[in-house]
Amino acid sequence: MKLTKNILREHKVFNPYNLAQMIGEKLYISFSAQERGRISHSAKWQVIGINFKTDPTEAYYNYGNKTFAIWEHDKETQLIAAKAWVKEKYGMDMTERDVWGNWHVTGTMDKIKAIIQRNIK
Repeated sequence: MKLTKNILREHKVFNPYNLAQMIGEKLYISFSAQERGRISHSAKWQVIGINFKTDPTEAYYNYGNKTFAIWEHDKETQLIAAKAWVKEKYGMDMTERDVWGNWHVTGTMDKIKAIIQRNIK
């Protein structure tokens, strides 16, 4: 079964945070594009904790999420840095992408497929 956003929505999974919560995952890596205007921010990768702050010392506008800003670095370099940080700090390999483009722990998509197939029966 190929997971799509529509299939996930039918099973009350609306975003990567819901997905991680549903399978008991501890965190995931998310990309935030650059925004311009009055309240702007640069593009960045963030390590998002489920019900905890991955970096409590981060600036308030990063909401306690470990942030890898993309200013002078390219997007791929900072993703590699974020994955390495997660591996060092939590011992987790972030190798699977979800339908929204976020990175999760190895085996995440198989776990969510199994939960959905159980719910279908």
